[in-house]
Amino acid sequence: NNFFTDCFTITQDVDNSEKHHEYMAFSDGNTGIGTDSPVSALSVNSGLPTLNGQGDSTITLEYDGGDMLGDRGPGIDFRQKWYSLSDALVKTGAIYGLKTGGSGIHGGGLAFYTKPHSGSDLQETMVLHGTNRIGIGTNNPNEKLHIYGSSGNTYTKIESNANNTRSANLYWAKKSDG
Repeated sequence: NNFFTDCFTITQDVDNSEKHHEYMAFSDGNTGIGTDSPVSALSVNSGLPTLNGQGDSTITLEYDGGDMLGDRGPGIDFRQKWYSLSDALVKTGAIYGLKTGGSGIHGGGLAFYTKPHSGSDLQETMVLHGTNRIGIGTNNPNEKLHIYGSSGNTYTKIESNANNTRSANLYWAKKSDG
């Protein structure tokens, strides 16, 4: 039997009885946690997660640090091939936890990072702040939606209708003094 293509299950004995709780399964190159029939490279099945910070979650990422305002926490990196003649994988995006309150103060959010076409390091492009605010181009949004552009002008386009026959372009420019 081929270890990575045949199905097998790792189980955990519950209460020293005949009952077994399914823990992990491998089937046709897929890995399942909490399921014996994984349908993708990684399938995870768990109980309903709680929202109070206690109890079960499907996946938990932890970092023992980063307690200061603006500190980045654990995250998910996205990598893919950058050039057809190379086997190298490059990071193209990421989502990280973000501390939005100072040390000893609750508050958190998510920071989204993207890779610029220049090939430089990932740049923070959007933040979902713990105060129910979204920041694009800023990690400290002052309003429900705060868009910041460093070029002096910020352009936003809002469209509706599948044929794009109805649209509105909103243009903002730097406020002049006076």
